[in-house]
Amino acid sequence: MGALLSFTTVYCIKKNSATTYSMTGAVNKVPTTLLGAVAFRQYPSFLASIGIVVSIIGGAGYAFFKAREDHQEKRHELETVSVAVTSKIPYTTLRDRSDSTSRDKPR
Repeated sequence: MGALLSFTTVYCIKKNSATTYSMTGAVNKVPTTLLGAVAFRQYPSFLASIGIVVSIIGGAGYAFFKAREDHQEKRHELETVSVAVTSKIPYTTLRDRSDSTSRDKPR
């Protein structure tokens, strides 16, 4: 069981990043803490409640910015592929297309 846990940990870090793995470990403590507080009627102090709120905000902020970064990377990849595909069209073909469309327009 320990070997499987170690393998999944390494696989998770390989597919994501060490920061994402660390954030997942920290943020998953919040629901456990809240469930324990309700189940055992041991409610957190004011300072502990602030810590829980900061953890939730930090996890949500990290998820938001990580998703935004991933979206920008994918968009950049698509733009790169688009440029690579269009760069294989001969320039004369593109010029002929633009000339023919400009001639067809009434002045």
